[in-house]
Amino acid sequence: MAASLSITTVGADGSATATGTVRDVYGLLMAVYIEYLSQPVTTVIAFKQTVGGITETMLTITGNTNGVFRPLGATVDNVGTAAVDNHPHTIDGKIDVTITLADSAEIVNMWFVLI
Repeated sequence: MAASLSITTVGADGSATATGTVRDVYGLLMAVYIEYLSQPVTTVIAFKQTVGGITETMLTITGNTNGVFRPLGATVDNVGTAAVDNHPHTIDGKIDVTITLADSAEIVNMWFVLI
């Protein structure tokens, strides 16, 4: 399964923001491809999901380099201690995206690959 999202920022250069949501996505998040059309190196993009009232940040990217990113979740041992980040995130319906510290009226395109 693949899904896409295109977001245009609003606000003053250097502090513009945007939010968006990818809906009706289910499965294991294998990769996120980000394409910046023109953003400053200070741009921050955060990918989150909320399940059962708990919000999990799956990936935070700072910069403006196009690329493929493979966010991994932490394995938890039998006493609840996070071990290593080594498995794909399970997506249950939607992914929320927030962009901050961007320039105004800039577009960021994203593609999500799930299995």
